[in-house]
Amino acid sequence: MFNVFAYSMVDTIQESKKKFVNTVVTNPEINTVLNSFVDAQAKYTKQAIDAGSLAFTKLSSMAVDKKFYTDAMTPAKEAFEKMKDVSSFFPTASCAKPAKKAK
Repeated sequence: MFNVFAYSMVDTIQESKKKFVNTVVTNPEINTVLNSFVDAQAKYTKQAIDAGSLAFTKLSSMAVDKKFYTDAMTPAKEAFEKMKDVSSFFPTASCAKPAKKAK
């Protein structure tokens, strides 16, 4: 759906460029060269839209995939488990003795 809108926008801009070239440039050879350049721009821009749309579609499908998050979080979970073992060496509030009050 986005591609249809984007293509329409590209076509509108490129058609206005062609009309400008046809109006301003009177030499037929230069006119042909400039119009072919405008066509090449349109082709490239549409390919860039397709590539961007494909990349966005792939990334958004990965973002909703549960496996992506579980695979991405595995190293973090392993690091957290290692830190739990290390944290047992440090005193906690439950084992700390309150300081004696001065008289």
